Amino acid sequence: MLVLFACAFFYYLRDTRITAVKNNIAELLELRGDYANLDSCTYLLYQAGSNSRLYAATADKRYLEHFSGQIQKISARLADIKADSKEQRTDFAAIMKQKDVQAAQYIRLRRLTDSLVTGFIRLGMLESKAEQKKAILFINDHLIAEMLHLLQSYKAGDASALAEARNEMISHLKAEMKELDRIALINGILLVSLIVVILYHIMRLFRHEQVLLGSSKRATQNAHAKSRFLANMSHEIRTPLNSIVGFSEQLSYGQLNEEQTDQITAIRSSSEMLLEVVNEILDFSKFEEGKISFDRAPFSPLNEIVEVFNSMNVLAANKNLTLLNKLSFDKNIVLIGDRFRLKQVIMNLLTNAIKFTSKGHVKLKAQFLPEGKKQGILKIQVEDTGIGMAQNDLDLIFDEFAQIASPIRMTQQGTGLGLAICKKIVEQQDGKISVNSVAGKGSVFIFEIPYEIAEKKTEEKSDFKVQGKGMLQGKRVLVVDDNKMNVLLAQTILKKWDIVYDSAYDGKEALDLFKKNRYDLVLTDIQMPVMGGVELTHEIRYNGDFAKADVPILGITAHVLQENRDIYLKAGMNGIVLKPFLEKQLMDQIAEYI
Repeated sequence: MLVLFACAFFYYLRDTRITAVKNNIAELLELRGDYANLDSCTYLLYQAGSNSRLYAATADKRYLEHFSGQIQKISARLADIKADSKEQRTDFAAIMKQKDVQAAQYIRLRRLTDSLVTGFIRLGMLESKAEQKKAILFINDHLIAEMLHLLQSYKAGDASALAEARNEMISHLKAEMKELDRIALINGILLVSLIVVILYHIMRLFRHEQVLLGSSKRATQNAHAKSRFLANMSHEIRTPLNSIVGFSEQLSYGQLNEEQTDQITAIRSSSEMLLEVVNEILDFSKFEEGKISFDRAPFSPLNEIVEVFNSMNVLAANKNLTLLNKLSFDKNIVLIGDRFRLKQVIMNLLTNAIKFTSKGHVKLKAQFLPEGKKQGILKIQVEDTGIGMAQNDLDLIFDEFAQIASPIRMTQQGTGLGLAICKKIVEQQDGKISVNSVAGKGSVFIFEIPYEIAEKKTEEKSDFKVQGKGMLQGKRVLVVDDNKMNVLLAQTILKKWDIVYDSAYDGKEALDLFKKNRYDLVLTDIQMPVMGGVELTHEIRYNGDFAKADVPILGITAHVLQENRDIYLKAGMNGIVLKPFLEKQLMDQIAEYI
């Protein structure tokens, strides 16, 4: 911008100077008109002289009249020269030097012309021809000669002044042209500099754009790598965790002394804590990458809230806390939304409240605020009488990995992601969450989520519950897993239910067994060497015996991302069992499909 303003200023100077030069040249050209007037005066004066001699020789009054008219014309021309001198020559120093001399000459010329006119008027009054001739000769010899001399002197002085003015103007013009050239050069340099700067910045922008594109590409690759890493991490942790959870559960069913019971309880608690950490990290990663999609299905908020509340009774009872609820809305109301995410937020808030409350109570309040016939807001409030928080900690409580430093809180284990995940779940459904707390007196967490009201209550599918061992006794199941511990766990559970089983440690071995035998269900791991569970399913469904192609297939996997589960179901599996699983979860699935 500065360069453009500088160029504009220089162009303004250039135009100003060019205008001044044009004016000077115009004035110089106009001065040439004086020469024509002076030459006309000289010519008329010679004619007047001739007429005066003719009048002296012939005494014809016509020559006297001509003489008088010519003298008057000379007087008028001299007046024009005087006017031009006043208007046009004031700007030239050389002409100003001649002003006084030319003024005196001009006055003498005017007096002489006046004398000529007056004298010839008097000649007409004289009667003696001798006197007239004598007077005419006198005027002719003296006045006309003097006027010619004065006109020549006037012209010579004007020419000298004009020459000086011309020389001065030429010098001034050369200086102005140099200045104009300098201004043009500066303008050219500035414009070239501006173009260079613009091109430089365009190149910088281009380079930065390339860097940004590269960074964006690397960020996308890193995000995918992170997602793959988390998925692999989940798989690698869940696979051994499945054995820990499963065998600790099986051991708890045996005859154990008090010490052994405590040890089994500790193992199960630690494994559940580890599983919770893995789940929270995966959930947060999915929210961070924007991979979370919310279901839109009818559900009864009363049933879902009561289910979560009842599941928390055991935790509250273990700490001798009173768990209260106050649900203030119609039990028949049905909303459209994601029931699982609602339960997740309520469970996280109740778990935190119980965790940080040593005595007193934890209260769950819920109400539905209609906003018209088709919309409303579900408002949930969880309050406790626990340790509370200081005011300066409230702004940090919903941050990722945030844990408030206090002696009591430091003894509680966790990732610091639970409340951050709650906030993301609520806000991504256009809701809001907040907290009020007083240190030593407890906390109140409040969240609101808008939901669409369903037109009518939808019948909910009840979970299948296995009724007894008799209904599964003698059924034959093919167990496929490359992890021997998981195979052993599955065998242990199936044996308890009197189910016949065959075991394979990769998909190819399992396919050979499937071709030889008839099974009521195939229980297969997803990720295996030689042939995975997806490939095995494809071979059973499309490339084998079509009479056995409709056998139920359950996939066992530690991959918990929804997109992975969708791929497995699309490949032809009937259901998915997530690691780690408990005996009841596995048997409910098997019983449903058998």
